[in-house]
Amino acid sequence: MREYAVHPSGPVRFSDSGSNRRFIGLMLTVLAISCLTAGPVYGQAATSGVDGTVLDASSAAVPGADVVVANTQTGFERKLQTTGAGLFTMPDLTPGPGYTVTVTKTGFTKYQVNEFSLAVGQTRKTSSIT
Repeated sequence: MREYAVHPSGPVRFSDSGSNRRFIGLMLTVLAISCLTAGPVYGQAATSGVDGTVLDASSAAVPGADVVVANTQTGFERKLQTTGAGLFTMPDLTPGPGYTVTVTKTGFTKYQVNEFSLAVGQTRKTSSIT
């Protein structure tokens, strides 16, 4: 059986040979295998973070300590308090140099980590004993 399509320059004949069917079948098979074997794609995190634990001299957690993460080069500053377990987390920071972490609480000595850099995707861990 012959099939024709209307074309501005006249009818175009399509081959009804099995090679077209085999080619299309092969392409559908490749597409199906690609879809079935492809895993999820995750983007690279373009941010950094700082996590920490605030402990006293006896290694007990210090809840409610004030934590300030600042960047001396950009003027950025964010404040938070430690949890009941003395933990703090500061996600979504812009990677780069010039960061400081300052921890204060009444009755304790001020603790500060000066001038460190954060790389893309890095979460810096810090602990303080005050």
